Amino acid sequence: MATDPAYRTADPDDFAAMIEPGRYARRSSDFEEIIARTEEHFWNPEDRDYVDFSAPWSGDDTIVPFWFVLENNTAVWDRLDEGQRIALTNESARWSVSNILHGEQGALSLSASLCDIFLDPGAQEYAANQVREEARHVHGFTRYVAARFGGATFPVGDTIGALLKELVATPVVYKKIVGMQMLVEGLAMGAFTTLHKVARDPLLRRLCQLVMTDEAFHHKFGKIWAHATVPGLSETEHAAVEDWALECFNLLLFNLVNSQQKRLIYPRFGLDWEWVRGAVLEAFTDADRRAQMRESTNVFRTLVRTLLGAGIITERTRSHYAAWVDMDALSAEKDRFLRLAADFDNFRKRVAQESERRAAVQKKAFILELLPIIDNLERALGSGQSASREQLLQGVEMTLQQLDRLLRAHGVEPEESVGQPFDPRYHEAVASRYEPSQPDHVILETFQRGYRYNGESFRPAKVVVNDLSKPETSDSAE
Repeated sequence: MATDPAYRTADPDDFAAMIEPGRYARRSSDFEEIIARTEEHFWNPEDRDYVDFSAPWSGDDTIVPFWFVLENNTAVWDRLDEGQRIALTNESARWSVSNILHGEQGALSLSASLCDIFLDPGAQEYAANQVREEARHVHGFTRYVAARFGGATFPVGDTIGALLKELVATPVVYKKIVGMQMLVEGLAMGAFTTLHKVARDPLLRRLCQLVMTDEAFHHKFGKIWAHATVPGLSETEHAAVEDWALECFNLLLFNLVNSQQKRLIYPRFGLDWEWVRGAVLEAFTDADRRAQMRESTNVFRTLVRTLLGAGIITERTRSHYAAWVDMDALSAEKDRFLRLAADFDNFRKRVAQESERRAAVQKKAFILELLPIIDNLERALGSGQSASREQLLQGVEMTLQQLDRLLRAHGVEPEESVGQPFDPRYHEAVASRYEPSQPDHVILETFQRGYRYNGESFRPAKVVVNDLSKPETSDSAE
């Protein structure tokens, strides 16, 4: 794949293009906003303050509603008792989550491959950010599968697996960008939005909410890239992109979730996947598919709207999509979504400005409260020649009490550690000592006082801990 100016990329083996001196300064401004906002949506799958994977769930309940699985309201349902229906629904949820996990790994690998080919330093930087975010999605859904399904992940479905392999391995740049950053990321956003709305498991809803905050930016990255590149494509190049996008859309529409893809689920219930496919096809027709795609949140409707907005769909292929959705209504819907997005962005900016203003007012108020304490210290220093040692100590003690009252008024309280059991959330052990008259692991001495802010650890106390396992007469460093 030679250097392609239309996509601003280089051959992955052409490292010389990456260290060409002039490249570093050829940075577009297209991606600066989403790069700057990366930290806004940071979260950590290992931090319970973000998401708690230890939250319990009853195996007697369904993770998603019955109606969410395609076998519902078909002859398949008539063959199952209530317990089997619950089990099949949860197995379908496990299959869906497993394929989401595989999709996130595909996005991780593809984002990493984009770092090797983007010549635009801004695009390269954002792709590197996306690698980190996709990695935490893999981490998060791995933790979810462990929490709800004992770590049993289904193999990737045939359709999504083949598409992911093609996207990661292809040397054709538009397939990587349009396929992953627009189609697959758009599909993922639809899936997360739906699960966040309908899932009965609060843990799954929370995980999808966190992932959506990242995926919205990933999807936007693809749209920014398309708006910057698609208008400059030649007619032949545009036709190639357009035809391939239609091919992917049809592949996903008819094959993403069907009985053949889910065939590993059915033997447990004594069902043959081909019979299940016949039962589903008998109950779910193209008319039902069109009815679903009239919903504004439908994932495939969202994909068509994305391709239309990016300028990829032209009159050449419009009729193929029109067989499923009203394209005129979709265009109007696109304008409405753009207005809503603009309104939301303006709202976000107003909230950010108001937050900054409030923070500045609070900071000023705190400084004004701090100044009298500084005045007292300066007066104490000024009287140091005439005051006695006792008077100086009394003055310093009163000033310290004044500072303590100020900190407490702002929610900062000192940690009283001596005599308390060692707790790694609030204490940092810097030494241990053998003291047989005290309980094991109790704090004997504080080297540096710790503080809590609104009840949470603000600075851990540095302490000496009693260790009855090693009788010693002196402190031993940890």
